[in-house]
Parts: sequence; C-alpha cells; structure tokens
Amino acid sequence: MLSVSQSVSQSVSQSVSQSVSQSVSQSVSQSVSQSVSQSSVSQSVSQCGVDTGVEDSHGWTAEQVLVGHNSRTEPSDMLHWYNKFKPGLWQLIAAGEGERRGLNLEETVERLLESWCRVTVWHGGQRVRLVKLAAESGHSEGVVSLLRSFEDTNELAVAVLAGSSARIHKLLSKGRGDINTKDHSYQHYYRNSTRVPQPLLAAAWQLNDYDVIDALMTYKPDTSVLYSNNPFKPRKPLFFHVLNGTPKPDDFRIVHRILAGSDLTRRNSRGQTALFEAMRERLPIGFLNSLVRYGVSLVSRDYLGRSPRDYAAALARDDYVHWVDGHVTGAVFRRDTERVLGWIVNGYDHVMHVLQHATDERGHRLMDKLAADQCMRRTAAAINTIPKVKGRMAKLLEAVDNGEGYKMTSYAADGLWKARNKCGHSLLHRALLSRPLGRTLVDQILEAYPALCHFTDNMYHSSCDMCYSSAVLPTCLLGCLQMMRSPLHYAYLLNDGSDEIVALLHKSCPEMAELADVNGRLPREYSKENLTPYEHNSLLRDVTQFESRVYLREVDFEHHLQEAIEVGSLARVEALLEKTGRHVDMGQFGYLLFDSVDQEQPDITTCLIKFGGNPDIWKKYEECDLTEDLCVMKKCRHPVTSLKDRALEHGFDNLASYIDSVITEKMLKDDNGVRVPTMFERMTNFGLVC
Repeated sequence: MLSVSQSVSQSVSQSVSQSVSQSVSQSVSQSVSQSVSQSSVSQSVSQCGVDTGVEDSHGWTAEQVLVGHNSRTEPSDMLHWYNKFKPGLWQLIAAGEGERRGLNLEETVERLLESWCRVTVWHGGQRVRLVKLAAESGHSEGVVSLLRSFEDTNELAVAVLAGSSARIHKLLSKGRGDINTKDHSYQHYYRNSTRVPQPLLAAAWQLNDYDVIDALMTYKPDTSVLYSNNPFKPRKPLFFHVLNGTPKPDDFRIVHRILAGSDLTRRNSRGQTALFEAMRERLPIGFLNSLVRYGVSLVSRDYLGRSPRDYAAALARDDYVHWVDGHVTGAVFRRDTERVLGWIVNGYDHVMHVLQHATDERGHRLMDKLAADQCMRRTAAAINTIPKVKGRMAKLLEAVDNGEGYKMTSYAADGLWKARNKCGHSLLHRALLSRPLGRTLVDQILEAYPALCHFTDNMYHSSCDMCYSSAVLPTCLLGCLQMMRSPLHYAYLLNDGSDEIVALLHKSCPEMAELADVNGRLPREYSKENLTPYEHNSLLRDVTQFESRVYLREVDFEHHLQEAIEVGSLARVEALLEKTGRHVDMGQFGYLLFDSVDQEQPDITTCLIKFGGNPDIWKKYEECDLTEDLCVMKKCRHPVTSLKDRALEHGFDNLASYIDSVITEKMLKDDNGVRVPTMFERMTNFGLVC
C-alpha cells in the first residue's frame, strides 16, 4: 500500500494533481485489472484530495465503475477502500448547502481527517485550503475547527508516506503536526477485520526508507505506545514490532534507529523486555549486544519469574547463556561490585554459580582466579558476602509476610530495603499482599522507605542499578519506571479502592495514579467497581498467584504432570499434586482433564478434579483454519465437546456421573463455598409451593 501512496503523494503537485482528479475514473478502471494493490490506489488518491464526482468519457463516476466492473481480480477490495473515504473530503467541503442537508457533517469530516486526508489540496490547477473554503462556504465553526486542527498533522502524514524527509524536518522543526498521529482507517488483514489505528511511525517503517525514519526519530515519537494490528493479539509497545511484527522493517538500520531511540525498559504483556523477544526470534549475539547498549536490562524478569538467562536456557540456546554470563563476569572483573550487588538485591541468582563453575581459556575457575588476584581482594570479599546477603533478604521478606515490623527494620539495613523477590515484589508489595492487611505495616514502610511506593513489580533499569542509594526518591526515578503494577495498583485491587491504604498511597506518591501497567490499565481501573466480575477475578488471580506461577515454573510442574499422565501413573500424579497443592490452581490446567480422558486414564481425571480441576469445561477438537475470516475472528461454528460428553464417548460412565455431581454441587454454592438455596426451596420460602 505504501509504495503506491508514496508515488501518488509525490505526484500530487500543481501540475499533476489536476490530471489525477480529472481522470480518476479511468485510472481506477484500469487499476482494477492490474496486479498493483487496488486498495493502495483508492486510499492514496482519496487521501490526496481527489474529486470523486468526476465522470469519465462514458459519463461514469469512479464509484459506478467499481460497482459495475466484473473483473476477475475482485474489484470489491478497491470498492471497500473507496467506500471508506466516500464521499471524499473535497467533495464534502465543496458541496452546496442543499447537498449537505441530512448529513452528520462533523462526524464524517472527523472520520476522514482521522484517516489522514489532506486539508490542503489541488483542484482545477489551484491550491485550495479546505479550512478557508469551509469558512467561505458557510460550514459550521465545528467543521472549520476540525479542519484547522488536522491541517498540519495530515500534511506531515502525507510527507511521511511520500518519503519526503526534508518536508518532515520542515514541519516538525516548527512544531507543526502531531508526530504520534494514527491512521484510523487502517486494516491490515482483511476487509471485515476490526479497524486498528496505525501509528505514523509504523506506517513509515513499511516504506523501508531510512531517511524518513531518521527524520521522525529526531523528534522523539512515542515508540512505547501499546499497539497490535491484529485485534486478537495482545498489544505491546510499538518498538517491539520492529523485531517480529507483521509487517516489520526489512532494513536493519531502521530497526536499530528505532530501538536506539526507545525506552527498552518497557515490557510486553508477558512482562518481557525486547531482549526476550530478540532471543525468541533467534537474533545474533551482536544484535543482543546492541540492545544492551540501547539500555535493555540483563536481569529483568518476566511474568514467570525468568531472567534472560533462564529464558535462554529454556530455549536451549547455550550461546545466549554464555553471553549473559560473560556480562556478569565482566562486571565482576571490572570491579563493578555495586552493580553486581544491585543485581543480587533485585533477585538475580546466577552470579555465584557462574563464578564457581565458569573457567577462563586456561581452564582456571573464575572464583579461584578472583581470589588469587591481589588487586581484586576487595571485589572478592564483596562477592563472598552474596550468600549472606541472600539469606538476610529471605528473612526480610519473611518478616514482612508475618507483619513483624521490628524485624523488618533490622534486616532492611545496609540498603536491603530495596530487596525484591523473583516476581519483582518489593517490601511494600509484600505488605499489601499479606492477609489480614493492616495499615500499620504499610505506614511504617512508607515512612521509612518512601521510594518504595514508586517500585513496580518486576521492574528494573539497567542504567540505574544504584539509583536507589537512599530512602529519598532520586531525580532519575520517574525515568526508570516501567509499565508494570505499582503498589497503588495492588491497593485498588486488593482493597476494592475504598479504604485508607489507597488514600495513604495517593498521598505518598500522587504521580503513580497515572502510571499504567503493561496493558494500559491505570491503578484506579483495578478497582472492583471499574471491572467486570470476570476481569476482577482474573486480575486478582494473576496478582495473588504470581509467586505460585513462578514456583511451578521452577519445579517444572506442568511437564512432570504431563509425563505422569502419559505413563498412566496415578501415584505420581497424586504425589506431585500433594507436594505442590497450595501453589496449584488446577483451573489453569483444564486441558489436562481432556488429555487424561483421551489417554484412557479416568482415575487420573477424577484425581485432577478432586485437586481443584474444573470439570465444567469444553474443548474444540476440530482445528480452525486461519485463512478463514470467521476462524480468525473466533466466530466460527466448529463444534465443541464437554468433558462429560468426552467421558461418555470413551465409555467412562462412572466418571461422567462424578463430573455431573461435581458440577451440580458447584452450582449450589456461591464463590465463598456457602450453599445457595435451590429454586424449589426459594419458591417454598415465598409460599409458592405447599
């Protein structure tokens, strides 16, 4: 689409634009039968101010040509895009008062302007400002104001699509145009897909023109805005899409230019930084080094508590593991003990392992080499304190969990108040998660360590390892914040946003009220009154079971459970569930219920249900066809099968009866396990049944 936009935009000048307007019907008719993207032609000429009322030599308008044409190249695609811009901004503004009657003019004008239609066009060989034309034609002040507000921004968008870096510099250097504008007409996948506004930078990188990207990045666009051009996939910061988006830049210079100007502390919905995504895409070590230079953290953890090193091991990429270890040992041998100890306090747990097991090129253990070097004695002494520091951290977090403020103060000395677990939970997060929750401990933490109200879970900033050198909020802190969950998010969620703890946190850190999580939710949007019951329960489960998810990942629970089911070992399943029971929400492993039935293991299915598995579930056995629109939109009619029906298909009548009884019992209790009266009992109470 953009290659055509580029050529059309460049040709809309005083000499060419007039001919484009006068011959649009013939151009459209010819392009319908060509292999060039038809939607590109229609969109480009519409954005550039074409007069849709012009007729060809047969007296047909472009719309009549499109409707009446029966080309085998399916002109309906082009008609779809034509209708998006119908009747065209020029036609709308130039129309007489009688022609405008009955139209919702402001709404239509706004829709076209949000689709990057130019406000300054060429018509009849003359340059026309639609702002002036609208004012002279008796349009409302609302329409004139809309045109004026979009004039520079849409000129900027057209300059970008035309590949004119000089024009981009000229506009932005004078503060003209919104660099973060979005094309609200954008649809990437198919005609009936949900429209997803596309940021200007994303439209620009499809041109693969480095000069255009460099011009835009000079003026610092928001590369962290949450975006996905597929409405069925989670949004993530815009710059992530240069690594694995569809489409993504072909020119790696563009990729580096965008990443170098982005905040690489930002995370996707899985709590992962760009380093995780780069590893998943199997990008070379040299590229990972570039990410570190651009500011990505080597020790930040994701939603499963994995560091980049853990993730590299999960991908079976030993080269990535050695690369991370090399950075750690490099910091040690540069005597950067502050950074290393900062990693430890933030929950990184591979430093001692690497030093004790890694060797140099001569086969000498790095720990021995460190101890033998007279110049490294102070560094070696600091490294040897790591086990002691980790022990104190464990006792500190335990003291908070138990509400023992006096012990907490003792263990938090020497900067350990900054300690985090693998979930990124600070002391304040832990206090908010404790039950029963009292104000005393939260108050004590905020009074002693006020900076903690700004810590977000799993937050880390590689360039600011030691920015929390005191209990006073440092000036760089707000620049280090990531879009994760702050204590204020936790307070709203865990306390229904109504108690004094929420007010206390608002008073201590009012600016945190505007910090969104990775999905763009503000703290107040975690309040129960602002969520559906499903959303509230989902968030509550996500927060309260965070540590359990990390633990289950570390013990490889899911893999071991799958293995036990595959070999049909009921004893192993029971032993595993008894060992990990308090950490496991079996509702998250519903697919294993179907697996156990399909593998002819009804006793294991019964066991899984007894340990909390939800038997009231359904499964679609017929795979969706991702080339079908309805499948992509999740509106297909492929049949689904209940667990009970699947059990009956396999001849497990006893299991089916048990499933029935569990579902019935569940229906008779509320969320707190209290028995709910049956319909018969309720009718009896009201005297409706004798």
